[in-house]
Amino acid sequence: MKTLKKVLMSLSVFIAVVFVLSLFVQPAGNPFKEIWEKLDDHDTRITDLEEAVLTLQTQLADANDDITDLQGRMDDVEYELSILPSFSSPDYDSGWFDFDEITIPDATVTHRFDHLLGGDPNNYVVDIQAKSIGGNPHNVNYGSDWVYDPWVSGDLKFKHVGVYWSDLTNEHILVTRTLMDYTDDMPADYVRVRIWVYE
Repeated sequence: MKTLKKVLMSLSVFIAVVFVLSLFVQPAGNPFKEIWEKLDDHDTRITDLEEAVLTLQTQLADANDDITDLQGRMDDVEYELSILPSFSSPDYDSGWFDFDEITIPDATVTHRFDHLLGGDPNNYVVDIQAKSIGGNPHNVNYGSDWVYDPWVSGDLKFKHVGVYWSDLTNEHILVTRTLMDYTDDMPADYVRVRIWVYE
């Protein structure tokens, strides 16, 4: 009886050892071989997927950094635009002043525009426009100029034309129409003065 028990015990141990070895050694014709191959393939796919996810997370992090940097630049641009002085509406607008009403032939004429803006004239931006009777605004000969006229004899071959401004204070500005401007092809019959004040 004891001998039979020893034989059965030994046989059980042998079968167990063969089964365990078959799982790891995977001999030809092993019924578990296909299962192990599928499990290995599944593990490989999971590893590849995890690496792809990590790569995507890194790319997303870089994209978020780029978006944050771009947003910062946009904020800087918006701030710079917000502090730019606005020229949509001048602080002073004279309207179209008719220089023809005070123009004296062959004489330089100056008109004083009282804007009364106060403050520091160094913080003013001045714009002067001119136009002829029935014409459109222009800046021809702005600041005044000497123009050669070959059809005129003597010293009048060179005529002083155009308009210019001077003596800007925190109360007024002077605008001068030159000696022969009324004879020019693009005279300053009307003048408009606009002033903006910035801080």
